[in-house]
Amino acid sequence: MSGRDSTPGSLTPTGGTGGVDCSQLRFNTYISSPKPTVLPQLNPGTILHVDVYKLGATETVAVFLNGTLAGGIVDQSARLFQCITSGFMFKATVVSKNGAQIAIRIEPA
Repeated sequence: MSGRDSTPGSLTPTGGTGGVDCSQLRFNTYISSPKPTVLPQLNPGTILHVDVYKLGATETVAVFLNGTLAGGIVDQSARLFQCITSGFMFKATVVSKNGAQIAIRIEPA
């Protein structure tokens, strides 16, 4: 992990479409509204899949553990959404856990 982009919500500056090179998009954040049924399985080192989640007419970016919704992503969600819908794949690694507060590192898969 790079020292310059290790805070939640930070983004490695790059060029590219919309100011973001999807292959360089990396940042730390927290899972928003983690699902209680998945929470016990989320421990440091756990790898999650990042994808678009559709709920009714709304699409958002979320993280999944073995295909099960683990929670949402708020930070950089517009950029992630753009990259994912353009064909890029991302993963999230659990960095730390303090009760229901789950810190993750998002980066290309």
